[in-house]
Amino acid sequence: MSITVVKTLRRPATSVAFQPSMSLTQKTHIHENYVLTGKLIFKHVDVSPDGLTKTITRIFANQEDYDQYKADTIIETYRDDSNLHNTTNNITGTVQVVA
Repeated sequence: MSITVVKTLRRPATSVAFQPSMSLTQKTHIHENYVLTGKLIFKHVDVSPDGLTKTITRIFANQEDYDQYKADTIIETYRDDSNLHNTTNNITGTVQVVA
């Protein structure tokens, strides 16, 4: 059964940057280890018309693939950096996981 993960971020103003993009190394790692292997089967990013809310939707093939992604040290490093950026810049967020 696939796992859908929806991360929603809300920034206080459009002058505040959303989390930085992943590095090329991080993007390549995800592509090679999750996309090409069929573990991450969908990703979509949407920004609201007012520019304050960003929604990132990912669909994983199954719970095991999602668990592997969450535990991946390269993903953890990016997540930690993003969390620090968000906290520093008063960006709030939620993560919803649906099986």
